[in-house]
Amino acid sequence: NGGKTWDEIIFCNDYGARPFGVGFVDEKVGYVGTMNSGYQTLDGGENWSKIDLGKACNKIRIQKNKNGKVYGYAIGVNAFKLSSE
Repeated sequence: NGGKTWDEIIFCNDYGARPFGVGFVDEKVGYVGTMNSGYQTLDGGENWSKIDLGKACNKIRIQKNKNGKVYGYAIGVNAFKLSSE
């Protein structure tokens, strides 16, 4: 609903993860950076799987260019780039 209402979700059982950054490509595909690593959802946040985004990933930026190609950047201790090719 475009952010009119929000619900808290649990994306992992690792209480040491401490979520920092979040970014979504679209309504289904999104990423959360945490103190320990990162997590990805492919179904709008219903399920999350652990992925490598490095440690302390606190900024996630995702953009589409005019041709529809997706670029994403994540930074914490490391810097990562996502590209849909």
